[in-house]
Amino acid sequence: MIGKNHPNWKGGKKSDRRQGLLIEYKLWRLAVFERDGFICQMPGCRKQEKLLNAHHIKKWSKYLELRYDINNGITLCKSCHNKTLQKEERFETMFMNIVELKNKMFKAP
Repeated sequence: MIGKNHPNWKGGKKSDRRQGLLIEYKLWRLAVFERDGFICQMPGCRKQEKLLNAHHIKKWSKYLELRYDINNGITLCKSCHNKTLQKEERFETMFMNIVELKNKMFKAP
């Protein structure tokens, strides 16, 4: 049951709550890209592509409180992002270390 046949169908319009989340996500995504210079952060890659992914280091579904925390995001090109799918936890520590190092490098003295 999808679309008009679904009991929660509201005429194809997003609720205000959902729209607010979409804006918050877009702002988070942009902040991650800007921090990373719009460059893939996978070691050995460093691609600058039109289609980048803001990857949640700790899963979106499990860590609600970290969904919009810039430190829970890292920029990956499409190819590198695909390498992490279904293996996200294997990359957590490495990605967290990359973000932590970036924060130390750009911290004001």
